[in-house]
Amino acid sequence: MTNLFFTDNGPNHKCNICERDILGEIGHDCSEKIMQREICPKCGEIKTLEQFYRNKAQKNGYQWECKECHKKLKREFYQKNSEKIMEERREYFTGI
Repeated sequence: MTNLFFTDNGPNHKCNICERDILGEIGHDCSEKIMQREICPKCGEIKTLEQFYRNKAQKNGYQWECKECHKKLKREFYQKNSEKIMEERREYFTGI
């Protein structure tokens, strides 16, 4: 995933402030989380980094799918495997 800033002219690797700061006098830092966006490969939507779970194992430190898609996948998995999950929980808590 790459960090793109969405300026008035479309996707860019610099924010609006850095684009205007040709001489480098402002000293603005583009790495603000608020401005960083990613594309979720599951739903294809452009989302802010706050809409992705943190994951230290990933190179950029965020989960590869957005929170909504992750929740949807977890819900579908539980619905398909609810019998097995409940059986494992019973075994764990009863000590059988």
